[in-house]
Amino acid sequence: MKQRVRHPIIQQDIEQVAKTVGTSLDRLRGKRLLITGGTGFIGTWLLETISWLNDRWDHPCRVYVPTRSPETFIRKVPHLVRADIVLLPGNVRAFEYPDDRCDMIIHAAAPADPYTLDRDPLGVATTIVDGMRRVLELAAHKQVESFLFVSSGAVYGLQPPELECQKIMWGRQTLPTLARRTARRNGMPKCCAHYTVRNLVFPSGSLGLLRLWDLIRTSKQDLR
Repeated sequence: MKQRVRHPIIQQDIEQVAKTVGTSLDRLRGKRLLITGGTGFIGTWLLETISWLNDRWDHPCRVYVPTRSPETFIRKVPHLVRADIVLLPGNVRAFEYPDDRCDMIIHAAAPADPYTLDRDPLGVATTIVDGMRRVLELAAHKQVESFLFVSSGAVYGLQPPELECQKIMWGRQTLPTLARRTARRNGMPKCCAHYTVRNLVFPSGSLGLLRLWDLIRTSKQDLR
């Protein structure tokens, strides 16, 4: 298989990320990291960045990535087929984590295919909720240092009119969108519950893309 190199634009972007974030990313050095949704758009960028860092570290970060189709990932990004990126066959609800420690988890998995969302909104919601449960149970079992739940603006519905861009979906899209939105928002109270009961630690600083305060505030609003 021909090894494709990283595109120069991606290389430049990663270098800019490393320069902007600085030494905060050093906390990944030598860690074991699980990334769900690692084969998607955001996940792939995370893998690109971590692999770039690993090439410069004496003690690289090993990343475990559940995927339903390892073959598709290998075809899409062959340069990310590396010893420090381990693909775990299976979906987010049913993957086997190896006999290894797990220091950190970035949970970014959620069905994003519009066709699947429109055809089977209940299935999408079930996958999101069961996937969250599976990952939180693993986090508690492994006693991870940090757990980051990545979501998107889709869970918040209509945005304020002063925003430059907004996407409003009507008609047949309303029910599927509601299913995904509800499932993702329900994941936030689950994070809070595990944080309280099992003492999971949420990241802060540059890696804390989802602040704990925002998570708790949103959860309280959902429970009202």
